[in-house]
Amino acid sequence: MPPSKKQKREVAAAAPPPSKDDLVVGDCKYALNQLLLALNRGQLYAAKILKMRKVGLNWEYYVHYQGWKARWDEWVKEAMLYPDNEESRKVQNELSARLKESLASSNGKSSQPGDDFIHTVESTKPVITLIIPHTLQVHLMKEAEQVHSEKLVPLPRSPSVKEILVSFVKTNNKPPTSVE
Repeated sequence: MPPSKKQKREVAAAAPPPSKDDLVVGDCKYALNQLLLALNRGQLYAAKILKMRKVGLNWEYYVHYQGWKARWDEWVKEAMLYPDNEESRKVQNELSARLKESLASSNGKSSQPGDDFIHTVESTKPVITLIIPHTLQVHLMKEAEQVHSEKLVPLPRSPSVKEILVSFVKTNNKPPTSVE
């Protein structure tokens, strides 16, 4: 499977652009426009070298995977490349056979680790039935409609409940004034 856009951006951002000094072709293993096999996500794919650069002591090659769109072209380290020969093709066939076996053994179902545990826990939960009076059901349904239509009052409000109660206590604690 080709790498995601995010992975390509991370690789592109991590690798500096080649300078003129980096393009010395003296000690590299592969040549420009050479066809070879490139390792990508555990599989070997036919690729062609479009560019090359030296990063530190190692070489990196900008490869185009044959039959893929140009957006999947990427910089690959020399260790991830194999010459296009009979021995490398055997390795490619072995890797694809392993992939087919692993897909066949999973029966096409992809499961996340712990899925079985989650299902067993869900099946052992006790079922609780609640009896809710009709008036409460109606009230809950109206509230649910208000939530979905976003007609609830935004909080916090001014004055708050606390402020209202404090002002009420203040006004009621004053001694009564006599009307004469």
